[in-house]
Amino acid sequence: MKIDILNLIDFEEVNKLLEGFNQSTGFVTAILDLNGNVLSKSGWRQLCTQYHRINPDSSKNCTISDTVLANELGNGEKYHFYRCLNGLVDVAVPIIIKGEHVANLFSGQFFFEEPNRAFFEQQADKYGFDKREYMSALDKVPVVSKERVKIAMDFLLNMTQLISNITYKKLEQIQMNEALKKSEERFRSAFDHMLEGCQIIGYDWRYIYLNESAEIHNHRPNKELIGNRYQDMWPGIEETDVFKMIERVLKTRVPHHFENEFIYPDGSIGWFDLSIQPVPDGVFILSLDISERKNAEMALFESEKKYRLIADNSNDWIYWLVPNGKVHYVSPACERVTGYSADEFIAHPKLIQEIVFEEDREMIIEHHKNSHLDHISHDLEYRIITKEGELRWISHSCSPIFNEKGEYLGQRGTNRNITDRKRAEIELSKLNDTLEQRVIERTSQLEVANKEMEAFSYSVSHDLRAPLRHINGYVDLLNDKYLDILPEKAQHYLNTISGASKQMGTLIDDLLHFSRTGRQEMHKTQIDMNLLVEDALEKIRPDTAVRTIKWKIQRLPGLNGDASLLKLVWLNLLDNAVKYTKYRETAEISVEYKSEKDSYIFCVRDNGVGFDMKYAHKLFGVFQRLHNQTDFEGTGIGLANVQRIIHKHNGRVWAESEPDKGSAFYFSLPK
Repeated sequence: MKIDILNLIDFEEVNKLLEGFNQSTGFVTAILDLNGNVLSKSGWRQLCTQYHRINPDSSKNCTISDTVLANELGNGEKYHFYRCLNGLVDVAVPIIIKGEHVANLFSGQFFFEEPNRAFFEQQADKYGFDKREYMSALDKVPVVSKERVKIAMDFLLNMTQLISNITYKKLEQIQMNEALKKSEERFRSAFDHMLEGCQIIGYDWRYIYLNESAEIHNHRPNKELIGNRYQDMWPGIEETDVFKMIERVLKTRVPHHFENEFIYPDGSIGWFDLSIQPVPDGVFILSLDISERKNAEMALFESEKKYRLIADNSNDWIYWLVPNGKVHYVSPACERVTGYSADEFIAHPKLIQEIVFEEDREMIIEHHKNSHLDHISHDLEYRIITKEGELRWISHSCSPIFNEKGEYLGQRGTNRNITDRKRAEIELSKLNDTLEQRVIERTSQLEVANKEMEAFSYSVSHDLRAPLRHINGYVDLLNDKYLDILPEKAQHYLNTISGASKQMGTLIDDLLHFSRTGRQEMHKTQIDMNLLVEDALEKIRPDTAVRTIKWKIQRLPGLNGDASLLKLVWLNLLDNAVKYTKYRETAEISVEYKSEKDSYIFCVRDNGVGFDMKYAHKLFGVFQRLHNQTDFEGTGIGLANVQRIIHKHNGRVWAESEPDKGSAFYFSLPK
């Protein structure tokens, strides 16, 4: 708030001074603000007050003169003489308070020499003044020497300095009072909103001040306490440490700080961090509620007791390092694991690192130094050398411990002897290396066997087919040259030989195909089973063109597999269904599936001749047939191929049937 300094000047007293100055010296005076307003005056000349300043035209000259004179003072002069536009001489002294030019003290309306009466007579005519009275007022204006005026001005200068000093002191006092008031307001506002409790108790033990937090700490309204004595509000408080401490600070004026347990009248307990300071009115008590921390500390203490009980009876070696690197606790199991006693570890904290195998020691030193920085537990394995010189493997688990303020208290954790497990792992690793070598050798043997199988397949294909070609060739020659002269029985023999030869060729082809299927590398892709079924039906369409077959094909799901191999599965199963329903007037064949948790089960069902389930185990064997060759052609390798393909896909295949009631062939594939 800006203070108007002029309001601080006691103009009533100033008027008395100026009036006395006028009566003793004859000099007239006035104080004007910087806007020309008269604040105080004494003995002002009649010529000025009754003529110049009341006439509208001549008063303009007064305003101009006052302004010019004030501006000259603004340039830093002590005082300034000036002849006004109305013909009188004026002099002014600046009033400066705290460096601010606030007003001017004027004196004047005199002449340094006899005035020019003709000038003033002309003024009377110009402004319409009564000439006789105007000239009479002129005669009352004194003629004064400059020396006398300077003596008077020096006095006025001293007087203005006195006015300035008095006003400045008053301004300072007001500003100090205002600052003190604001300081007290800030002080009270700050204390009122502090989280800590603030209380002031006077020398008479009465409450003078309490903030909002103190009300919470006291468990009672402040209005009950203000003005009342401390010991009256808390009966029996005189016997407590807190009372004695307040009493000591009141007497010695020495501050004190301590933690105190306070028991409320209802029996509840609170813990407070108290700081008691002497103040002019008595003592100031700053209280911080630390009940939660104390409860946590007690809980931690109880927890540590339980932890020690568990650790003392644990088979694991457990220790607790505090932040300075010292050992806070070591469990008895340390001697069983390391050969060193708990007392040896506590007496020599570095021993925990010194027993670590040299190649692992740097890792453990860094771990102890930095493991708490990320506030999480750490697990690692390292080796130690026991007191007896034995190398042992340790599984180490470490947890950093922090209090509720986030302060690091140390690291705890746990060490387990895993030497036996490590030895087993080493042995297992060696065994795995041996097995890997055996797998490499076995793979090499299988590659050789596959090459031999390829050679065998070529031999079968080439060497067995050659005699068959000879047999078929000679049968054809006999038929061409001697068919007419051969008896009927001989022709029957030739037809039998030719049929057996062709059957042998088919067996060789199927056997080679079965062999290639077993060795064929899988190429899995995402496939559409519906397309595979359609392709298989297209291949067997010539065998179904002249028959009546009622197809029922369900929409099938897609899955991952080898398209060419699964296409062969559908071809074999659908071809069998067509084959074994050929004696039905209307064949019924369906393709369906059902979804299970991890797999799909597909089924080809027909209403054909069926079979006895006691022979089902022979279905998927090579060259195994459950029906007569003359009734149903085939080599018995088709279903063996189906089983091999489904097994390569990690699935299974089976069948259900009854004689003359049809069959259902199932196979499963993983989703």
